[in-house]
Formats: sequence, structure tokens, C-alpha cells
Amino acid sequence: MGPLSVLRALRLVSAVPSMRQVVNSLFSALSGIVSILLLLMLVLYTSSIAAVQMFGAIAPDEFGHLGSSSPTMFKVMTQGWPEVADRIIAVRPLGWLFFVGYIVLTGFIVLNLLIAVIVNAAERQMVEAQAAKEERTDKAVLTELTALRAQLTRLEDELRTRRCRPGR
Repeated sequence: MGPLSVLRALRLVSAVPSMRQVVNSLFSALSGIVSILLLLMLVLYTSSIAAVQMFGAIAPDEFGHLGSSSPTMFKVMTQGWPEVADRIIAVRPLGWLFFVGYIVLTGFIVLNLLIAVIVNAAERQMVEAQAAKEERTDKAVLTELTALRAQLTRLEDELRTRRCRPGR
């Protein structure tokens, strides 16, 4: 199996309309997703700087400088904070406030923003698809009405010509 088998699997996206709609939604939400990721990177950067200032002397391996603080803060954001925070809380009992605030900010707010952007894009795709379907239906109805109007006019003309003929 080579790289072309991957392309065959990707054809499934174009073959199944619901999958195509999901992929289109993700692509249309890409700019919002990038904006949220940039916001997340800004929060990670500023939190890493704050952690160096607050906890650098307590845990120099994790928070001694920005280069070690950033991966530690990423670990706090993704894997949980107890093992990192235990050493900090032993020296600074209110240190947990920083970690809880950081986790709430990154985990809940940014995640909810990300979900909101994707759901909004999916909803926009569905509305556009529904509008296109309604437009096609309207065009079909108008075409049918035009054909019926033409047929009715022809029948009326035929009826008038029959009434106007003498001898009937």
C-alpha cells in the first residue's frame, strides 16, 4: 500500500455529503481557529512569563527561565497540574490560584471559543445549503408556473378561436 491508497480514502470525503459538509465547515472556520490558537499562544506566553517571575526561585527546573517555563505551562494546560503544582503549593500555599486561573482560562474559555467557531461555521454551511436548495426549488416552481401560464394562454387562445368561428 502506497501513498495513493491514502488519496483513495480521501475520496470518501467527497463521496459522502455529510462528511463533505463537515470538512467544508472546518475549512471555513480555519481563520477563526487560527485566531484562537494565536490567542492561546499569547495566553501561554504571558502565563509562562508570570510563572517565571512567581515560581522561578521555587522550581528552577520547571520555571527557571522562559525556555523551561513554556513547556511546563503547556504540560499544565494539557496533562493536568497536580505534579507541577504540588512543589509550588508546598512553598506558596496560594500558588494554586495561578494554576486554576490558567487552566480555566486555557481549558474552558479557549476550548469554548474553538467549539463556538466550528459550530458557527457548520451552521453557516447548513444555512447556505438550505438557501441554495430553496433557490433551486423556487426556480423549478417558477419554471413550472411559466410553462403552465404558456399552456393556459394557448388554451384560452384556442377557445377564443373556436367560439369566434361561424358555423358551430
